[in-house]
Amino acid sequence: LSSGINAEYGYRPDKPLYIDLISLATGHVTHYELDPQKAVHIMNSFERVNEAGQLEVVMDFPTAADPHDPSISAHCQFDVLSVGILENGTQAYDELQWNTTLRRFVMNLETGVATVTDMPRVWEPLDLLVEFPYINPEYMGKPYCFCYLQGWHMGTMMMGLIKYDVCREVVVQWSEAGKHASEPVFVPAPGSQGEDDGMIVAPVYDSIKGESLFYVWNAATLEVEAVYSGRAHVPFNIHGMWFNQ
Repeated sequence: LSSGINAEYGYRPDKPLYIDLISLATGHVTHYELDPQKAVHIMNSFERVNEAGQLEVVMDFPTAADPHDPSISAHCQFDVLSVGILENGTQAYDELQWNTTLRRFVMNLETGVATVTDMPRVWEPLDLLVEFPYINPEYMGKPYCFCYLQGWHMGTMMMGLIKYDVCREVVVQWSEAGKHASEPVFVPAPGSQGEDDGMIVAPVYDSIKGESLFYVWNAATLEVEAVYSGRAHVPFNIHGMWFNQ
C-alpha cells in the first residue's frame, strides 16, 4: 500500500464495459459489450417488457463523466486517495473535475442489444459529484421513480442531498452552509402509501462548529423535520443502513 489504497483501482478509457446477465432459472448467460463507463454504485435495476413485447433489464448508475466534455472522463474517482495527494494537505479536490451523469443501461434479452441513455442533469450547480444513491427499499428490483443522492461540490466542499425523479426528470435539493451530509438513507413510514412516503436520515458534519449531527428530512420534500446533536464526534462516513428492529 506504499502508493495508496487506490493502487488497485483505475480507469481504462480504452477498455470496454462488459455486462453479463445470468438467468436464475436456467443459468443462461447473455453477454453485452458497451463503451467504457465509470460507475461505482447502482441506483436500481429491474425487468420490464418493452412495447415490442420483449423482455429487458434496466440498470441505472451515476457515472463520473460529462457527456459534454469527454476530457473530464480521464480522471478516476479514487485518484484523490493516492499518497501524493493525501500528503500534500489539500487533497486537491478542487483540481479534479468530477461532473456526474446519471445513465440508464437497457439490455434486451431477446435481441442481445444494449442501449445507454443519459438522464438530464437538472441539479445545481451542474459540476456536482452526484453519488451514493439510495431508494425506497420496497422498490429495489422494481420499476421506480425516486432516487436520493449526495451532491458533493469539489471546489466548495458543499455536501448536500438530491432527490432525483427519474420518471419526470426533475429534482429537489437540500444544502446548508458548513453542513456535510453523508449517504442519504430512506426510512419508509409505517403503513406507507407511496414511494416517497417516509423520511431520509443521515449523519451530517457541521464544519463551522466542529459538531456531529443527525438529520431527518421529509422524503417527499427534503424539508428538515428534525436535527439531533451528537454526543460524540463521528468521523465522516460513507454508507448507511436502516433496520426496523
